[in-house]
Amino acid sequence: MNRRIEGLGSSVKAVRKRAWKDESDDEGGKTAPSPPAPGSDSEEHKVKAEVQAKRAKAKAKAALQKAKPADGSEDELDALLDEALEGGDEDGAVPALPPPPATGSTSNPVVWMDISVAGKPRGRLHFELFRDVVPKTAENFRLLCLGVQLRGRDVGYRGSELHKVVPGKVAEGGEFDTSASGSDFEDESFKLTHSRAGLLSMCGAGPDANASRFQVLLRPAPELDNKQVVFGQILPYGPEGDSSAERLHALHWVEGMGTRSGTTREAIAIEECGELDAAEAAKALGIAKVPEEEGQEKKYRRGGLRPPRLSDAVQRENLADVLQLTADSLDSWEWQITKAQRASDKERARDIEAGMKPLTAVLEEAKYKAGSVQGTSGVHGRNAQCQQLRLRELQESLEKFF
Repeated sequence: MNRRIEGLGSSVKAVRKRAWKDESDDEGGKTAPSPPAPGSDSEEHKVKAEVQAKRAKAKAKAALQKAKPADGSEDELDALLDEALEGGDEDGAVPALPPPPATGSTSNPVVWMDISVAGKPRGRLHFELFRDVVPKTAENFRLLCLGVQLRGRDVGYRGSELHKVVPGKVAEGGEFDTSASGSDFEDESFKLTHSRAGLLSMCGAGPDANASRFQVLLRPAPELDNKQVVFGQILPYGPEGDSSAERLHALHWVEGMGTRSGTTREAIAIEECGELDAAEAAKALGIAKVPEEEGQEKKYRRGGLRPPRLSDAVQRENLADVLQLTADSLDSWEWQITKAQRASDKERARDIEAGMKPLTAVLEEAKYKAGSVQGTSGVHGRNAQCQQLRLRELQESLEKFF
């Protein structure tokens, strides 16, 4: 697996990749300039680093106060804090992360990621982290969602991409390959298995080489058992519950941009990310505290995407979202068909044919849910009907190519 330079976190926002609207496949968004290097004379960088250091110190102090017995003095807390934040040897080694709260002391944390596709916001993903089973792995992911500073450089998931998506299989992110401590860490436990879709799994460079890469499973993956660490799961709803029926779940947008090769058809970016407070996390989980020695089956019942398939998620309330996703997909497939025909690439054409198949069921369901195709109330029905015709034309062009 190719790895980037350690400590070089992604801080550049993903840009729209509408390559079929460009003459060249190499055209795309411009990359933002890198932040000033550590030790730079940039006053702006120094001020930013100072503010972030103060925020980190405040958060760390609050965490230590929760973990420290009530009789701990303020001086003892300050000493622990300074040791955690300013530790390290003269060679600039990154100090180890403070230990997470003891197992069973609190509920599992819930983190979130705001997802954009091709530069447009598409919703928020919520994840429960299994701190009760793998506290170190869960804490690493939580801190990367909050963002940390390593050697004067911002590191975290904010601004990075979900760079690999295979529909019906997996979505992968965290390609910057840097843990919250700056060093790879060991496989903590293989106790939890990859037995259902929606689970979070570490994706390191090899055994005991975990950093920031993670996978969201889109199907059960028993082949990953005893190889990758399961440390969390996607939640069907956030703390507000199922209150946004007019919007597709963000994971449907993510999966809809995938290909069989894993290369995303559009840039999928994590625009913002963070953590819910204790009250919001309890609402999202449906429980105030995770029971000790909770079984895997009971734990997994809280997570998962409902419903998992896009065709099953189509409702009258979310038709606008569904038809926008299918229209974007048809645009992309048309461009890919053109490229395959120009290159006489029949293998690629077969992949495209397989990738387009799920759209048939989605558009049929959308047309049914829309009902009428007449008048102002039939706008979604007409849209679905037009897209069905367009899909058939694309499928016929592939048949002629074969």
